[in-house]
Amino acid sequence: MTQLVLGFLGGFEVALDAEPITAFETDKVRALLAFLAIESSHPHRRAKLSAMFWPELPEKKAAHNLSQSLLRLRRSLQEKKDATVPSFLVVSNQDVQFNTYSDYQLDVLRFRELLNLCHQHNHPDAANCDVCTQWRLQAAELYQGDLLAGFFIPDSVAFEEWRLVQQEELHRQALETLEWLAVYHEQRGEFDRVQTYARRQTVLEPWREEAHVQLMRALAQSGQPAAALRQYEQYQQILTEELGIKPGAEATAFYSQILSGELIQQAEPQPDARKTVWLSSEGEQRQVTALACGQIIQDEWGEVGECERTCQGIFNRFGGRRTPRQGEACLVYFGYPQAYEDAARRAVHAGLAVTTALENKGSVRIGIHTGLLAVGKQRGPSWQDR
Repeated sequence: MTQLVLGFLGGFEVALDAEPITAFETDKVRALLAFLAIESSHPHRRAKLSAMFWPELPEKKAAHNLSQSLLRLRRSLQEKKDATVPSFLVVSNQDVQFNTYSDYQLDVLRFRELLNLCHQHNHPDAANCDVCTQWRLQAAELYQGDLLAGFFIPDSVAFEEWRLVQQEELHRQALETLEWLAVYHEQRGEFDRVQTYARRQTVLEPWREEAHVQLMRALAQSGQPAAALRQYEQYQQILTEELGIKPGAEATAFYSQILSGELIQQAEPQPDARKTVWLSSEGEQRQVTALACGQIIQDEWGEVGECERTCQGIFNRFGGRRTPRQGEACLVYFGYPQAYEDAARRAVHAGLAVTTALENKGSVRIGIHTGLLAVGKQRGPSWQDR
């Protein structure tokens, strides 16, 4: 049976029986394949696909262009009228759907399946589950970069909005996976592997402080304090040039420890290494900035979940930590659990980015407040204020 392999994480690669396919004729044909393959759970109305990819054309002309693109796509996939071989596309006069019963592999689908397996797995100790570790390792290997990286359809706003939402969600999941793996190996004193997964985080998100701190710790504990200092200086330069801000308290404190010679290299793996990622001092009072965000989504924007994924990507970029949703509003902390000297500035930038991203998509309300927060000494990112 003919097998189709689709690789959309990090670019656009398609192969049929191990032979690369490049003759798609137009980028819209490629975009159509990517959309149908990723959104394969249900059929799509031809009228909606036409409007998505050719919004500026009259309805009949757009419908004609869709028909031609489907013809080109089927030709590129070398589909033949053979009832014994399942077609990759199921096409009718009204609908189009990617055939999930055909013989194909999709990296996006497998990536999500692996992470879902971790979430559904019944394990006594999630932080040390060897089965979940293997699934996360596979997911990390699959994620070669942002969804459809370098791909852009300038005259299809709807497609680009869809791609951005999907890209942000996958990007966030990849960062969480790489961070989990770095912490897992740090627990075991496997600092070379910590460096691997921390560096990958910094490539995906150069201003991600927790990744730079993980990398600094791994370098220092591997007997490379000078390299750890250089890592901090590189991080400082990135923040200054791109965001106009300084590194947070955690990175700066660790840098000072190395400079002063206070850091003691671990001879053995630290049993509670995972706790060091999230701990605060018992009874500590910290200045924290809270951002409250409420939005009323217009019908044409679609499910509220799409909006929330977009917002979550923005909050992650600026180091925000979101709490469970309260009614129509969500609350995001900046400076908690990870301390930032510039927490207020990060919150303001995040609020502006959210209003820009959701412009014309509904009514957005942002409130920001800075004050002292008492934090406790508990394990994990799910701790609550006291």
